[in-house]
Amino acid sequence: MVKLGTIVAGKYLLDRVIGHGGMGVVVQATHLQLHQPVAIKFLLPDSAQHADTLQRFVREARAAVRLRGEHVARVL
Repeated sequence: MVKLGTIVAGKYLLDRVIGHGGMGVVVQATHLQLHQPVAIKFLLPDSAQHADTLQRFVREARAAVRLRGEHVARVL
């Protein structure tokens, strides 16, 4: 479960949930050093234990990182 107010990776403060689905939760966070808003997608604990779901998550990330455009969010 995502706990708002938590600092993740020593640099992201989790602010609010902005979406959720069958395999994950998307949270708005603030990069503490850059003072920039970011979105972070977390796999749900049950989903993270299934190899096929984890592979799908990675495939989606790899596809999203290749998208480019002025109206497309950058994926890291």
